[in-house]
Amino acid sequence: MTTMPWLTLFPSRHASAASARVSGDRRRRLWRLALAGLAAALPLQALGPAVSSQAPSGVTGAAALTTLTLSFNQALVPARARQPAAYELLHLGANRAAGGGDDQAVALTPAYVDGALEVTLTSAAPLAEGLYRITVRSDATNGLQNLAAEFLDQNQDGTPDSYVASLEVDLTPPAVSGVAAGTCLVYDDGYDMVTLPHEALNG
Repeated sequence: MTTMPWLTLFPSRHASAASARVSGDRRRRLWRLALAGLAAALPLQALGPAVSSQAPSGVTGAAALTTLTLSFNQALVPARARQPAAYELLHLGANRAAGGGDDQAVALTPAYVDGALEVTLTSAAPLAEGLYRITVRSDATNGLQNLAAEFLDQNQDGTPDSYVASLEVDLTPPAVSGVAAGTCLVYDDGYDMVTLPHEALNG
């Protein structure tokens, strides 16, 4: 069979499309490999530790509460984790706001085991009723550090910042403020309700 020269010079439309697809796939593979190599070559940004949980948190009715537990996402420099100046627990007083003139600092004794992810904070006396603000510091003087010497980075954005949270100790027993016939007892705190059977209120 005789080969026609013009077939080589002018490939078919189908052959050109197939070649374009192969070329496009190859370019995409090369781009993926190049991006993967670039990502591997770039160093990951090192982030400092952060508080992952606090216990108790929110509102607690625990009587004789003397211990708070903070969990972290990384191990800490032991000497810094054990220094009381790294933590602040502030009772916010009757106005329930910091800086109102009636705030009271509560002394805390931290306990930390080398390599652990928890710090236990203990007060000498049970926490009084009221709203508290707890702060874990990130500054160069008193801030917590991980084992790579990065300071506390609560927002995990590469810039040191402190952990600040609230805790309310509510030791007042609920009081009945009204009865909705056939439904339930309503207490003075909005989240305290006890449902009673219909017969109990109509019997």
